[in-house]
Amino acid sequence: MKPTELVYEAAKTHLRLEKDMVEAYKEAAENSDNPRVKEIFQQLYRDEIEHHEELSKLIKAFKRLLG
Repeated sequence: MKPTELVYEAAKTHLRLEKDMVEAYKEAAENSDNPRVKEIFQQLYRDEIEHHEELSKLIKAFKRLLG
């Protein structure tokens, strides 16, 4: 497998795992009673959403490149 194909496959796998993390951070933020912990999980959630979007764009670019 070519390096670009390896990165493409790894990115797809990572995106699936990341989806679970997005939900976990969201749930942790919603269920936390500690304001500071809630804030941290909310920030992690926002960061993960951003990363998820960028990774999705990368996967689409690879899909076009690899056909």
